[in-house]
Amino acid sequence: IRNTQYAICNMQYAICNTANALVPRFSPKSLLLYSKSVKIKATINLATKIMRQVFKGKITWVDISAPTEEDINYLRKNYNFHPLIYKELEEPSQRSHTETYNDYLFLVVHFPSWNPKKKISSPWELDIILRKDVLVTVYYEQKSQMRQELFEKIYTKDFEKNYLNNTVKLFHFIIDDFIDFALREIAHIQEKINEVENMVFS
Repeated sequence: IRNTQYAICNMQYAICNTANALVPRFSPKSLLLYSKSVKIKATINLATKIMRQVFKGKITWVDISAPTEEDINYLRKNYNFHPLIYKELEEPSQRSHTETYNDYLFLVVHFPSWNPKKKISSPWELDIILRKDVLVTVYYEQKSQMRQELFEKIYTKDFEKNYLNNTVKLFHFIIDDFIDFALREIAHIQEKINEVENMVFS
């Protein structure tokens, strides 16, 4: 998996494999890649280049970027979550919160994201459904440096062994990575505080 790269060329997807001679099943809208025990299905909207990825090992991880009606219907079809959750996934939430159901949790978390051009921090939302056998993560931006860095760590040889066997471990891995990123993003706040302190007390 780590040697497989995705390339978008002229609104079509090509699989550029540099090793292991993977032979995926392929269609214009989706691709399937197989490792020894993990199945990955990526469904791509060619017009927007938005992707839904489903990782299946001992557990299932569904990762959705900028959810569409098709994505939400996919969750409805495959998982019996509360109808209010599907409704909430249709658009970003205004606040962070947690809801507890019989055998799963629904969380909405906001992380600070620094915009260097506007020089402001704005909230970046991650929605999570956590169940013993499945983890669903939903983002509302098509592109994010935070998510890009996460997936650079995911496509490594140790990810399957360490995290695709327990949803709680996978959840902790994702949250911990995003917190580390967020702390770097807001480091400028401490820098500004230090500047003001130096101006006042020097």
